[in-house]
Amino acid sequence: DNVVLDLGGHTINNTNVALGGVIVNNFNDVTIQHGSIINSVGNAIQINNAAGTVINNINVDGITTINTNAIQINNSTSTLIENTTVNNN
Repeated sequence: DNVVLDLGGHTINNTNVALGGVIVNNFNDVTIQHGSIINSVGNAIQINNAAGTVINNINVDGITTINTNAIQINNSTSTLIENTTVNNN
């Protein structure tokens, strides 16, 4: 709980990796911010069973699999998404 993942302007590039980008399972008050997640085969960001998640200033681009979401939120409350863009999805 109470974790900040600050990409500091960097990019998570999932080219040739059969996974998504960032997955949060059963943690509260997690912030994901300031960077990009590109070329995801799975969901770029997936939030499961969490409360108070903040996704801020993230760029998602190049989702490569049909029926995959850029950002997927499951059984979670009070999720805030701001200053975030999704392209080529």
